[in-house]
Amino acid sequence: LGVFGQVLIPGNHDYVSAVEDESRRERYAPTYESVFDAVWPDMVRFGRVVMSHYPPAEIADHGEERYAHMRPALEDGAIYFHGHSHQAHVRTTLSNGSIAISVGVDANEFTPVSLDSIPELNACDKEFIWQAAAGVDMDTAI
Repeated sequence: LGVFGQVLIPGNHDYVSAVEDESRRERYAPTYESVFDAVWPDMVRFGRVVMSHYPPAEIADHGEERYAHMRPALEDGAIYFHGHSHQAHVRTTLSNGSIAISVGVDANEFTPVSLDSIPELNACDKEFIWQAAAGVDMDTAI
């Protein structure tokens, strides 16, 4: 994420995810923090951009309903960045016209994804993300 370096938005396979109990998150936090420049909450929002490990509910999850309470709500005009699905799809147009983009490494040739490589983001979106992220207290984000 550019000026933020390598950022992890954790999910169900990460010991620092909200799906884990607090003692496990605390025990493993130093390890994750030594590897990533930042470890953010499981979901963060910057204007119309929603970043979450989990995709919106209408994207299939291995053929079953899993982690429903962790999936972001569907909102008109939103752009969702997610991982979790382990599918090779990169871009999905949702029923309300919003866009979901898989930025998981398994959908992107096992390469981290930068904001500059996502054509669906315009310059205003990117600037909003940079400014919002620079001033957000990630301990109190969504």
